[in-house]
Amino acid sequence: MKSFFNLLFRVIKRNKLFSFLNIAGLAVGMASFIIIVLWIVDELSYDKFQDNADRIVRVTSYFQMNGTEGYGSTCPAPLAEAAIRDYPEVENAVRLRSYGGFIVEYDDKVFNEPNFIYADSTFFKVFSFPLLEGDPDEVLKVRNTVAISERAAKKYFGNEEALGKILLLDNRTEVEVTGVFENMPAASHFHFDFIVSAHSNDEANNGQWLSNNFFTYLLLSPNVSVEEFEPKLESLIDKYISEEAAKALGMSWQEIKESGTSLSYSLIKLTDIHLKSNLDYELEAGGNMNAVRIFGIIALFIVLVYGFATIAVSFGKNLSDHITPLIYFLVLFPVVVFIGFLWLVSKHHDKIYGPSDFKNEDNFLKMKMSTVASLTAETARQKGDTTEEEIQEQKQKIL
Repeated sequence: MKSFFNLLFRVIKRNKLFSFLNIAGLAVGMASFIIIVLWIVDELSYDKFQDNADRIVRVTSYFQMNGTEGYGSTCPAPLAEAAIRDYPEVENAVRLRSYGGFIVEYDDKVFNEPNFIYADSTFFKVFSFPLLEGDPDEVLKVRNTVAISERAAKKYFGNEEALGKILLLDNRTEVEVTGVFENMPAASHFHFDFIVSAHSNDEANNGQWLSNNFFTYLLLSPNVSVEEFEPKLESLIDKYISEEAAKALGMSWQEIKESGTSLSYSLIKLTDIHLKSNLDYELEAGGNMNAVRIFGIIALFIVLVYGFATIAVSFGKNLSDHITPLIYFLVLFPVVVFIGFLWLVSKHHDKIYGPSDFKNEDNFLKMKMSTVASLTAETARQKGDTTEEEIQEQKQKIL
């Protein structure tokens, strides 16, 4: 072994340039490859820690009206309960409603907490976030109760038991801690420190099908095919939304559809949300499947080029002066490419890792405003005290 290293040292010393290129090329190439592969594995692992990851789907919506369209990640409040009631394929469901953050107070501790969500009591039955304190069957069943993360419990209560403690939200609402859950893994498409019972939110119980504000997750029964179940959601529109929309617009559902208005629901698998969801107003900015593919190609390219370059450099002394620059190019080019992509990520992080480019907030807002304008116009027509010209003028002011 000693003689081997002595020989290796003499070879390196005798061929310093080529040895340096070989060693540096191999080191940079392997480091680049490993970094990229680790990132790809991390991106593809999102939400797979959930026990029922293969059975959880989220309901998404598509709406078209007056020439504008919107792809939404939220649904009406009653949809979750109706799905459980109407479809035997649905074992359970949970709704999430985001209102931003709250100022949280406990004794002399006051913090602005951004990671808040309202959720149904089924949250810990659908998702696999272990409770360190509290009963998963009871934790969010009562109004003005909250489950907090292990991190938040430590922050506010130190080593004391958190159950039964009272937190003050925005200096007006008291909530009782009924559960403490493990900090959510990094590879989750959402992260919360405070989960407030949906019973605390009157909007969760309003029964309105024309208001889309709830992220709705369904836990399908075992062996249910997502592709076969998805078309059945159409019956929710005919059974519930059509009547409510007809009353709001003062025309039949058939007339509404003939006017160019359409609505549909679809499903996206839980494990696809981080990389493949291209919808408005996600809970958190997701990744991008195209970025994963591009970096995968780069990793493969680096391995192939460095493999070829290392072999070529090994025989470089015997090659002509015209070939030697090509060898240097093959060695240095992947380094430049990798550094370039690192710069691209640092400068355009939101473009590569954020929501997809065809996510259009303007269209979503236009669709909402168009809906308001149409409802206002139909209300004016029903009253009969406004001319058609005045109605159209009001619509244009809204839009």
